Amino acid sequence: MFAEKIPTHLILASMCFAIYIIRQQITADLNTRVERITTDLTSRDASFIIEGQRIMTMVNAVIENINGITTNYESLRDQLNHLTETGSIIPLRSEQFNTPPSSNSS
Repeated sequence: MFAEKIPTHLILASMCFAIYIIRQQITADLNTRVERITTDLTSRDASFIIEGQRIMTMVNAVIENINGITTNYESLRDQLNHLTETGSIIPLRSEQFNTPPSSNSS
């Protein structure tokens, strides 16, 4: 009875207003969630970058150690080859091993 007296355009206008309010609330909620997800992903990306840099530093250190070991090995191999070819003992060239020369004064 009361609804029969309310004009249709007022009912339609109030429904549109209610839908507008609901849409605004949903949009605000979605924007908040998007911002939170974006912040989380940005911080995770930064963490991955930092961890990747640490890993690269460790890998580079290992490569440097391997290169040093390889250099020492090659020098020792060359000296052994010389020893076996000539049958003479030559003093070690300690500058190749990054250590001070040892004195054999006994």
